[in-house]
Amino acid sequence: MKARNAKICCTEAAKFPDTVSGERSNQAGVRTGSAMGRPAGFGAHKLGAEFSMQVYDWEGAVESCQLVLRDDPDHLGALETLAQAQWFCGQYQAVIATTSRLLRLNPSEPGYRYTRGMAHLSRGELSRAKEDFVAAISQSQDEGFRRQVGHSLAAVEQWMMDLAPQRSRFGQPFTSNLGRIS
Repeated sequence: MKARNAKICCTEAAKFPDTVSGERSNQAGVRTGSAMGRPAGFGAHKLGAEFSMQVYDWEGAVESCQLVLRDDPDHLGALETLAQAQWFCGQYQAVIATTSRLLRLNPSEPGYRYTRGMAHLSRGELSRAKEDFVAAISQSQDEGFRRQVGHSLAAVEQWMMDLAPQRSRFGQPFTSNLGRIS
């Protein structure tokens, strides 16, 4: 199956002009992941990750991204695809780690904060989700994005108010059992 996917990925290269060379710019305009000095197959791993995402093979996408990141640990495109694949796998702690890594590389990207906040929310970590949502709103200039994140923030704040009586009674931080398997 992997050989078949690799063949398809090569034919799909025209659909991903950014990934053939592996180049990408962060918001600061810094080029990352250039093809210069890359081992053979580097672009194929990135294409493999994107193809895996298209066919809902989340684990395959995670594996392909990890191969790219082994050669270029700061490849923004691979990290973004990795976070998305981890999300679809339900690996919320891994999403938090990956988006934190993305934020170290590109701290002004509000989408990374929103994604990390949603991962915290999925783990029931309401205070941390709220922090990320507030930061995402303050960083973004896009009114539609701000509105979307604002709805998530309002839901988290309402949930925290609903849990406040329990918190004061038990002295626990704002967390819930959402997303936790006993």
